Amino acid sequence: MIAGFVSVSLLFGVLLAQPATGVAAVSTAAPAGTPTAGHLSRAFDTVTPQATKFAFLPVIMGPPPPTPTPTPTATPSQVLNPTCGWFPLGPSDRDDVECSPTNGLIIRRFNISHTIVACCGTNGARHYAISAEIAKTAGDGDYRIGFDVRSLLQGGGYLFGINPDTRSYSLYRVDDGDWKGGVPLIPWTSSDAILPGSQFNRMQVERRGADILLTINGQQVATVQDTTWLDQGIGWILYARNYTGAAEMQYERIRYVRWNDVTGQ
Repeated sequence: MIAGFVSVSLLFGVLLAQPATGVAAVSTAAPAGTPTAGHLSRAFDTVTPQATKFAFLPVIMGPPPPTPTPTPTATPSQVLNPTCGWFPLGPSDRDDVECSPTNGLIIRRFNISHTIVACCGTNGARHYAISAEIAKTAGDGDYRIGFDVRSLLQGGGYLFGINPDTRSYSLYRVDDGDWKGGVPLIPWTSSDAILPGSQFNRMQVERRGADILLTINGQQVATVQDTTWLDQGIGWILYARNYTGAAEMQYERIRYVRWNDVTGQ
């Protein structure tokens, strides 16, 4: 069942109209105390006459190299911490989705299928990150974060998923509306970074231009390049799938960060 697709277009339209805040300027000036070209010569001018036989060293050695200028760090232009109210639900979704005690989401599946809950627009961003702490608290299944989503019904987007029972992760691209299938950019791959069972795993996907960076519990596990839906995706989703019987997934500390930098033009 696709949850929330009735309201997602309207929500994306509202969010896409929101102006992004400005980016704080980052100074690229060399730090104080950078040696000047005459630094060594002035130092040797102050020595006693007995040391004048070494006065040729500044000429041979030359001035010290300048202190490297630190690489500027992009400042986030938008930070969202979506809670229950950010996820529009249709009447048929009320039994499957509810707020968690900490204002995240609990998604339940009673049939062998999947549930998609749409959240927020990405405003055409080319550099952003989506993260959440997610746990499978009952049943058998996996949980995923979908991003660069173009259409829920016709397809278009990516799914970064974790199966805590097999301790594996994957990245699929959806091109034709088959949210249970798709093109495996990274097939299910085992990783010790994944905590098993019902423990919470913090997963993050970062889109940085053509690069897609996947991080699990603070450990970057993969980087791939794909531009199929770059500049076409309009939002992102939470996804839960069960394999046998009922399943329950709990999503906490959901976060979306967008940057305006060279990659985000």
